[in-house]
Amino acid sequence: MKTRMRWTFWTRLACKVALIAAITVALPAEETFADIWQDVNRIFELNAKLHPGMTIDALNELLGPPADEYCMSGTTPELTRYMWLHGEMGIEVYELEGTAYRVNITLPCDNSAGALRALDALTRQGREKYGAVPLFDYATGQHYWIQDGIRFAFSKYNQTTVFSSCMRVR
Repeated sequence: MKTRMRWTFWTRLACKVALIAAITVALPAEETFADIWQDVNRIFELNAKLHPGMTIDALNELLGPPADEYCMSGTTPELTRYMWLHGEMGIEVYELEGTAYRVNITLPCDNSAGALRALDALTRQGREKYGAVPLFDYATGQHYWIQDGIRFAFSKYNQTTVFSSCMRVR
């Protein structure tokens, strides 16, 4: 005589819970909005520390020696690019005549949705800091604010990377 297993309510529920747990463990973890908010906050903190007009010596004291240095203007060392890695962020500083001309920070995200969340967080935190919604530059495709002669701009660099730039304007 065959005995047939009886699928009771509790047996079915246990199988469903085990299946959901297995799927949840197998899926890659996405960045949460809180993590992205902290990364964007670090961008604003770095832009407060690393501002246009700083000397390269002052930047070396804050960030250490650069990972890469490249002369951009051919034979005359007027425009030089310095690059650092700061955690996951990439920092580029363009030096013109002994001082920092422009500071670029790139923030890699896990996926395209993470990059869009970072752009949203940049807009929200920038609106709190600068007191206005950012303007949009159609020529460069960047959102920006100008305050005290410094232009802070941000945009989506590629599908998974957010780009921010801080430079002195005249």
